[in-house]
This record gives sequence, C-alpha cells and structure tokens, in this order.
Amino acid sequence: MSPAKKARHVALDAVHATAQQTGSLDTVLSGDSALALSAGELTLARMIASTTVRHWFHLQQILEQLLQRPFKPKDQVLHSLLMTGLAQLAFTRQAEHAVVAETVSLTPELGRPWARGVVNAVLRNFLRDKATFLMEKHDEQAVFNHPAWLIGKLKKAYPEHYQAILNANNQRAPMTLRPNRQQISPEDYLKALHDADIEGQLTPGGAIVLAQPQRVDALPQFAQGAVSVQDSNAQWAAQWLACQPGERVLDACAAPGGKTCHLLELEPDIELIALDSHARRLDRIHQNLERLGLQCDVVCADASQPGPWSQTPFDRILLDAPCSGTGVIRRHPDIRLARTPEQVVETVQIQAQLLDYLWTRVRPGGQLLYVTCSVLPEENHKQIQRFLQATPDAQLAALPNAGDVPVPLGSQFLPGCGDADGFYYASLVKSQPEAGVNS
Repeated sequence: MSPAKKARHVALDAVHATAQQTGSLDTVLSGDSALALSAGELTLARMIASTTVRHWFHLQQILEQLLQRPFKPKDQVLHSLLMTGLAQLAFTRQAEHAVVAETVSLTPELGRPWARGVVNAVLRNFLRDKATFLMEKHDEQAVFNHPAWLIGKLKKAYPEHYQAILNANNQRAPMTLRPNRQQISPEDYLKALHDADIEGQLTPGGAIVLAQPQRVDALPQFAQGAVSVQDSNAQWAAQWLACQPGERVLDACAAPGGKTCHLLELEPDIELIALDSHARRLDRIHQNLERLGLQCDVVCADASQPGPWSQTPFDRILLDAPCSGTGVIRRHPDIRLARTPEQVVETVQIQAQLLDYLWTRVRPGGQLLYVTCSVLPEENHKQIQRFLQATPDAQLAALPNAGDVPVPLGSQFLPGCGDADGFYYASLVKSQPEAGVNS
C-alpha cells in the first residue's frame, strides 16, 4: 500500500468512527494504525479527516445528489469513503486524478471491490460540475456546516451572535502558548520566539498567539518545560482560582493536565490533587508534570463520589466540568457529528452531580471555580442558577472579566473572539458560619 493510500485509509477510519459515533478523530488518529504512519503521512491523514468533518453537512448534501440510492447500513463505510474523497476534491489542493484513483483503490481494502465503479462515477460526476455543487446550499445545515439541533440552540441563546459563532467554529484555531512563569516571563518568551524567527502576539492575560502553527519541537525550550500549548481563554482558570501558598487544592476532571500544571506554575507551594476518573488519561497528566518539572498527587477517582481523596475539605476546587465542547469545535470539528441533544441532557445531569458533591468538600470561606468549554446556557449560567437556588451557603463572586457577551451569571466567552475558544466561568464562594452559632 502506498504511503498516501495508507494515510487515506487511516483518515477514513477516523471519519467513519466519528460518523458512526464509535470513536473520535483524536482517538483514531492517536491509535495504533496512526502510529504506524510517518510524520508526513499522519499530517495528510489529519488534514483529510478534519476537512471532511468540518464540511460534513455541505458534503452530505452534495453526496445525496450524486448517489442514485443510499448505501445499505452494512455498507455505510462506503458513504464515509466518498465523503473523504469529495472533501479532498472540494477543499484541498491535491491532484484530482490522484484523489480519485486512491479513493477508488480503497474499495477492495474495505472488502467491497464491487463498489469500485460506484465510487469512481460519483467522484468524476462531482468534478464535471464542481462549481455548481459547491455553490448550492439548500438549508442551514449546509450553509453553516452544523447540525440543525445545534444551530437552533445557538440561534435561541445568541440571536445576535449565532452566525458569528457558527462561522468561527468553521475556522482553524490559532496555536496559543502558555509560558511557564516558574522559568520565564511571557515577555521574555516572546523575545525568544522572535529570536527563533517565530512571530507571535502577547494577549492581556499573558498568553502568546502564534501567527502560524509550529511543531512543538520547534518552540524554544519546549522539551525543558519553558512553555505549553493552551488556548488563551483556558488560561484564565488558574489565574482566577488564584491559589495561595499552603492551600489545599483540587483539580477535578484534571486530564490532560494543562490547568493542573498552570496552577503549579503560578503557585508551586500548594497541596494539589489532580483527579480524573479515566485511568488511561492519567498518563497525560504525568507526562505534562514531568516535562514541566512539577509535582502533585494524581488520583484516579470519580469526583462526584466520596473517596480517600475527599476526606479533608479543600480551600479551592477547580471544576473543569465535562461538557458538550461546543466552544472548541474549531479545534475539534468532529464534535458537530459526535454530540446529540440527548447527550447534552445527560451531561447537564453529570455536571449537577459534580457540583453538588464537590461543594460539600469546599471549606467555609473557600472557592469553587466552575469552568466549561461550552456555549450552551443549560451547561453554563442555567446550571449555576440551579445550583445557587438549591445551595444557601453558596455565593457568586465577581470575575475580573465579564466575557464576550452578557449572561445573567458568570462570564461567557465566545469562540473566535480575541482569537480564543469559547469558555464559561463562574466563581462560587462558600459562606462562613455566623459567629456565635453552634455547629
């Protein structure tokens, strides 16, 4: 199998897993089949897969016009194959004849040699009237390349901003850095980038947004822990939790450990527990801590249930809650296929369980910072509204930044604004017992 064909096969596997909701681009493109690719092949596979899912709904409309009849359920991999072929022909600069030939040649690899003629005909018919197919968009799903249910939610929540959110989700996100302040200031790291002929811009929060993405091994002193890759709005978490020396701190739902490490970079003299319920993801936390020269306790446990880790209350808790990820679609374009309205409802329930239990582990006078990378109100300010109504000893504290759009509670950032991702923050403080009141 040629290198390009191998890359296209891995891209197909990633796209099909996403379409069938049996996996994600990230899981497949970091799996065993992807590890067998060269760096160039993996780059090609990532480009094909991400381009396909980013333009999925537009391509779906085109494919429906080109196919005489849909494939049977057992042959849906051919649907995914054609979507990857159309994506390359429509939105990349690859040689058209090579794309058609390589896509057709994958049919025997899929155990469906009989489909060779169908795949060839569909792709060639597309090329005959490519401009017309690309110009026609029959509904909002094709126009915005998002599912109808999500377009409807955003339209209702942000009637003046929903189109900007959808358009931002369809762009590629910049590469943003977080200098390790235990080693170097943001200003000095920006100078080091300049000396390495890498252009970047400093944000008000101390992040550095690169003009062009770079390989991490091209970043000055990356291996030595001088810098990490993290979106600028994600960097508010550690800054706004504002840990003080000697405090007992919990980073709940901590993997892959970006915010864990940032907490320690800003204040290394804390007693920090990084908690996550997914054992396989703990390795990423350990790897990040080791590269940055930081230490903390890493625990595998469910943050919504009591355990040895929770016996002593915490001064501060960071709850980077599981969410729909609707604020980071531009970084993870497969989210638009992977999420369903039912999953959002389930996620809201999980968030509520986490909030309610973790609040019992905050000491009086302590703080819980609630964070999501979502733009859906039910996961954000409505979740906090529910919590405050049910929790008499919880008070909402003001945050230094009101976000990009007014919301009733907390701070809501929208994707694309300031070249950053969509995030929500709410700071909750537990009331002190009244003096003289017996406990």
